[in-house]
Order: sequence, then C-alpha cells, then structure tokens
Amino acid sequence: MKTYFVFSIIFGSFIFSLSPSAEKNTSHSFSDDSWSGAVYFTETRTGPGIVVYQHRMGAIITNDTGTATHSLITEIKDKYKVTCNGQGRSWLEVGIDDTSYSIFAGVPGCQGIRVSAAGNVESTGEDETGITVPKQPLGPNRNSFRGTLVIRETAGNTIITTTYTWNVYK
Repeated sequence: MKTYFVFSIIFGSFIFSLSPSAEKNTSHSFSDDSWSGAVYFTETRTGPGIVVYQHRMGAIITNDTGTATHSLITEIKDKYKVTCNGQGRSWLEVGIDDTSYSIFAGVPGCQGIRVSAAGNVESTGEDETGITVPKQPLGPNRNSFRGTLVIRETAGNTIITTTYTWNVYK
C-alpha cells in the first residue's frame, strides 16, 4: 500500500507539473470557449477501525475532453476490504459568474471487489461521477484558474481530509 500511495503522489505531481502554468504565455489552437488542464481529487479518512481509506480521481483534459482515472481502496478492521479502479473518458466544465468560478471534471465509475471479514467476495463498483471544485473567488484572469483546496471535516470519530488540485486554462 505504501508504494502505491507514494507512486500516486509522485505520478500525480508529475502530471500536474506538465500542465501549463497560469504564468506562461502559451498559445492554443482551440476555440475561445474550450478548456484544458488537470483536475485532481483525493479523500482520505482516519479513525477507529479504519485501516486505510483512499479515494482518488484525476482528469487530464485537452480542448474540453480527455481521460480520467478513479480508484478507491478501503479496509475496515474486522469488517471488509474494497478495491475499485476505473479509467475512461472525461470532460471539463468551467462555470464563471461575476465574483467566482467553479470547475467540474467528469470521471468514469470504477469496478472492483469487496471481501468480507469472513472471506466472501463480491463484485462492487461506483457509477460515473466527477470532481467538483467548489466555488472559488474570481481573480483578474478569467482564462486561467489554478489552486489547491484542502477541507478537513470530522464525522463522529472519523477525520475526513479532501484535497482538490486544479490547473485549467483556455
């Protein structure tokens, strides 16, 4: 698990670093309404009985369409283990109003297995979903948005950490 987690961080960081930054003066041959870039989502949970909970999604978009990956690894002590992976088509939508913007990247569902503590194995999966970056304050450049948002919440004795990272541009 540790190798997978480190590889995911390194690979995600590498892919994100390939995305053009907001500071670069890059010319694009797309229409003025097309968006490109990268959007990532990671959710981890810690608490009593949780051995591991890692939910990851990432999308690389060019001219409003691209590919995305989706993975979920969960293990609850003495209850069950779930592994779920998916890869497929993605798309990007950017909403802008007078004071803010939001981003949505479509992500395919994932298919996998759930193994109970008793050893019973069953198919499991998630439907098509997406990464929704909540509303962010609009800056002076309406053609390029970049950022990282970390949200930490507590649900009972569980700590949920959700991280959004994005770099999108026209």
